[in-house]
Amino acid sequence: MKCSHACALLTAVLLVLGGGRVRADVVDYSYSWTISPKSVFSSGTGTVSFALVDPGTASVELNGPSGLIQAAYVTSDSSAGGQVPADVFNNSFSLTLRLTDSLTNQTDLTFAGTLQGELTKTSSSILATFTDPTTRQATLGDVTFTVSIDPLAAAIPFPGSTSPLLLDAYVSAAGIDGPGPIQRTPEPSSLALGGSALLILGLSRRRLRMK
Repeated sequence: MKCSHACALLTAVLLVLGGGRVRADVVDYSYSWTISPKSVFSSGTGTVSFALVDPGTASVELNGPSGLIQAAYVTSDSSAGGQVPADVFNNSFSLTLRLTDSLTNQTDLTFAGTLQGELTKTSSSILATFTDPTTRQATLGDVTFTVSIDPLAAAIPFPGSTSPLLLDAYVSAAGIDGPGPIQRTPEPSSLALGGSALLILGLSRRRLRMK
């Protein structure tokens, strides 16, 4: 009975501490997007509009697979066609991702692109194309984030389309000392739980010796 009791307490300690290590292998971050020089581009009777997604939070496994975050929905509008010449677009734009690691600080990563093609009320030949570099890196604290924009080139949907173009990005995180696991500072709650479990185990063993 004494061994079973002590083993049960030891198992609880290992579960608490082990949970802290698992949590340390996940990197939490927040993100937001901006676009310049503007979110709506005009030409003749037509427009191409970028609707940025709301700021959000996400997490990614350290040294693991990439996670996907959404950036913007792109739609078009035009009354050209027939006797009205097609609207011609030849514009440059930049999407900027503000990435914030909750344990350290924040950084901005900018991806440059172009809009080129023609638009009418029933058709679109406009391509949104991102130019190199389409993958950028930033180191925050002890983690290096790698962000790749997606897709690199995509067709802008015609006016009235029920399927807007979705721009997004792949985000991965790696330890700055190499591909192996790194030790991040445990959360205060994990330290408190671990200390409490060890204290309980010590008191229990003392009581068993006194019996």
